[in-house]
Amino acid sequence: MNRAVVPKFLVRWALCLAVLAWTLGFPLCAPARADGIRIHVRGTAKIVARASRDQGELILSGSLVDDAGQPLPAESVTIHVARESDPRDANVIEGLRAARSCDRSTDRPPTAYGVRVVGPTDAPEVVAVTDEGGRFCFRAKLVPDRHVAHLSWRGSHLVDAADADLAFDLSRQGLVLRFDPTPRIVSLDTPKVTFEAAALVEDDGTTQAKPGLSLVLANEKNAELGRSTTDTSGRARYTVETAKLGPPGRGSLHVSFAGDAQTAFAVHVAEIERRVKVTLRVPAAERGELTAQVPEDGIPLAVDVASTIGPVTEGGVEAHVGDVVIGAAPVERGIARLTLTFTAEGSEALVRLRYVPARRGSSHSARRP
Repeated sequence: MNRAVVPKFLVRWALCLAVLAWTLGFPLCAPARADGIRIHVRGTAKIVARASRDQGELILSGSLVDDAGQPLPAESVTIHVARESDPRDANVIEGLRAARSCDRSTDRPPTAYGVRVVGPTDAPEVVAVTDEGGRFCFRAKLVPDRHVAHLSWRGSHLVDAADADLAFDLSRQGLVLRFDPTPRIVSLDTPKVTFEAAALVEDDGTTQAKPGLSLVLANEKNAELGRSTTDTSGRARYTVETAKLGPPGRGSLHVSFAGDAQTAFAVHVAEIERRVKVTLRVPAAERGELTAQVPEDGIPLAVDVASTIGPVTEGGVEAHVGDVVIGAAPVERGIARLTLTFTAEGSEALVRLRYVPARRGSSHSARRP
């Protein structure tokens, strides 16, 4: 049987932004079955909540969204609130049993912002129904003290359940922190990056900027990234060395205030994705050392995988001829060692290399050096 011999490889690099699954290794291309495989993919949900005061009452509001940021309307969020110093405080229990909706408009459907109280008499829970934007809200008369709320949603057949905890202090004016603009994709290819946070006081239905507060910026591991004091417009600015932000992948930024005599403690979290560009190089090709080999027998190929922050130590590299994966290997100590196996048509083959980030969410992209 005659087998094609490939005398020369033309290797090119391609941008890769998609995240593919990677565990212990990449499988080689396998023939697809005619009947296919049915895969059910479940999403995740997120509850975001905050508390404020209005005429001596608690206003607890928030939103329920999926992992694509889409609102989940007409869903029931269950909320348990307890006084921190006395979880069975009779006055708090009485106030929760009288909880009611924040919405006073008449143009919403009956279920929007719907609020009802469930559970035993001595341990009531508030169930708030989300509106068309995934928002919920209730108000209740509670003791002016520190409280803890646990919020939960049981999930659906397509989206996993979610829960969140919220601590708040009704004896002091409520503080709302946020990033402006909200960071989402953070590049690690520049030496420094800037962030800006805003501090707003919410009390008795009014909102105003809060100057003179010392805000702390940290990452998901609570590693402090900087401190800054809000100016007259309530804004704090940070310039952070990217080397301190953390490794490539999903993470978060936290801006927080410890609280003082007048203003309650507060924290705001922004989910981010740290990215770094990855360069794929084939030293043998650069030195002109690729020789003619038989692709059906397997052709070894070493690929150097580097980035602006040093060698890449995770993820993997795939080799493609057209749309077919002809080889794949994990990245170990900055090198991926592939074996390319395919049936060649003609005397040369165009091989495309693609970096695939690790499954845990690390996000790299490959570029031509």
